[in-house]
Formats: sequence, structure tokens, C-alpha cells
Amino acid sequence: MLSSITPLGERSRQRRWGWTVALLIAGAVVGGATTGALAGALGRLVSGKPAPAWVSALVLVTAGIFELTGRRVPSHRRQVDEDWLGRYRGWVVGGGFGLQLGTGLSTVVTSLTVYALFVVALLAASPVLGATVGAAFGLGRGLAVLPAGTVTDWVSLLRLHQRFQRWKPLASRVVAAGSLLTAFSILVFL
Repeated sequence: MLSSITPLGERSRQRRWGWTVALLIAGAVVGGATTGALAGALGRLVSGKPAPAWVSALVLVTAGIFELTGRRVPSHRRQVDEDWLGRYRGWVVGGGFGLQLGTGLSTVVTSLTVYALFVVALLAASPVLGATVGAAFGLGRGLAVLPAGTVTDWVSLLRLHQRFQRWKPLASRVVAAGSLLTAFSILVFL
């Protein structure tokens, strides 16, 4: 998907990259917030009260440690529909792709942390807290498209893909560190 929404690709479709990306980020925040709010509402419906903070911290520590093992998580093969790129206007593509990415669950899941974030929203038993967790997640997913802003020709597109391959191990460690840091923050501040 990142290789499709670039200044080069958007220019070829007579669209502005910045506008498509802004709507992708906004859509990702809305998608994450909606999914988180639904998880929080389901948690409230099922338990009626939030789980102790240490339970959420334990979920995040488990996800962080799992991330460091490099093992694959259960997922499906669905990606966003690239046929949209030539079929719809930039605002539909940006908002629609973003919404799907922000939910975290409607595209390929590559990290246990994705599931863990929504379990934390469920454990919060609060639509507001769930929406906050989900919106933060969606923002992170949406911002992931920004490195594609350097793509102006096929050579820079190739270099972007090479960089992503080199950064893959580091990205897993950053996700794991983020999970562990969030767990620590929950224990200290809640």
C-alpha cells in the first residue's frame, strides 16, 4: 500500500499526495477510535467495570515479548483494495484506506500488539478510553505512510522498499519497546 500512495503515484492519477495522505491519516484515527470505542463498550457490557491496570499491563508485556521472538501471529490475507486507486477520487482512497488501516483488524495483522491494543480497550470497559487507545493506534498506522513522501521517481520508490526491508528488524524492536513502555506507564500512572 505504501508503494501505491506516493507523490509519484498520486501525480500519475492527477491527485495531490498531501490531500490523500491527510485523509488517510484522518481515516485511520477515526477507524481506530471507532474500533476502540466498540471494544470499550463491549467490555462495559460484559464486565460492567474496568479490569485492574496490571491486567492490561500484562497483556502489553506479553505482546512485547512475543514481538521480540519474531514469530508470526494469526491473521488473514486481506489487504486494502488497490483497485480503488484508479477507480475513486483521492479523498475516497485516502479516507477509505485510512479507515481500514485504523481498525487494525480489517487488513493483514503482523504484530500481536495490534490485538493487544484492542484487548486493552476491551479491558478498560469504557468507550471513551477505548476510543482514546484506538485513536492513538490509528494515528500511528496513518503516519506510517509519511516516508513514502520521498518517492518522486522509480529509483526513489525502489530505495524506499530497500529501506523498509533494512528497517524491518528495528521496527519489530521499536514495537516491542513501545508495548513494554506502555505497560510500564500503565503500572506507574494508573
